[in-house]
Amino acid sequence: MNVEYSPEERICKVSLKVFTDDFEETLSDFHQKSIEFPTKGTLKPYQDSLIHIYIHSKIKCKINQKEVKMRYLGAEADWDSLWCYLQIDVSEPISTFEMHNTLMTETHGRQKNMVHFNINGQKKSLAFLKHTPLQSVQFLD
Repeated sequence: MNVEYSPEERICKVSLKVFTDDFEETLSDFHQKSIEFPTKGTLKPYQDSLIHIYIHSKIKCKINQKEVKMRYLGAEADWDSLWCYLQIDVSEPISTFEMHNTLMTETHGRQKNMVHFNINGQKKSLAFLKHTPLQSVQFLD
């Protein structure tokens, strides 16, 4: 996952890459129905809806100790992976970013979710595991 802050637009752009087969398995378990994605291009609206519900149940964010909502923009298939796009509206400069991330850990116990931040010209990364779902990072103004 990449989180990039655009101070001019006052948003964080979030892009998330997942392997299609693992994500299909996770979403099928979560929604209790079989889910398959195309190998290329945009998804069907019901597929986007299932992804949206899942991501919002598994990833929570706080910026400067205030809970923020991630807006799901959509996803696209790229052979063996899916790219999901989200956006966070930001009302003030970012000094701390806290994330609770349990994406795919319920079906893949050894899942490692890497999150790369580019905020205020500073690049930092966090690794989320099943036993370390809540982490934060600080940025200088």
